[in-house]
Amino acid sequence: MTKEFFEKLCEDNDISWNDKVVITVYNPFKKWYKFGEPKYLVFKGYLLYHEGDEVVHVSVIDEDEKLIPLFFDFDKILNIEKYENL
Repeated sequence: MTKEFFEKLCEDNDISWNDKVVITVYNPFKKWYKFGEPKYLVFKGYLLYHEGDEVVHVSVIDEDEKLIPLFFDFDKILNIEKYENL
């Protein structure tokens, strides 16, 4: 995904800073020779992205209910959607 397409997708779906989102990204740990590893990963969290940022920042909640910051390059993102029940 390109930066422009990501920003257009957010605009079309009324997604803005600090919204609850589900973001789907390529699995950076997937090895071509290992079968059974997922090709993509899904995270639920809060979008901390402002138009013009160089990477996408999402804070996810772990099992201990702590916020964990994750950063994604645009080319690793497959999809982003608003999520109401986080």
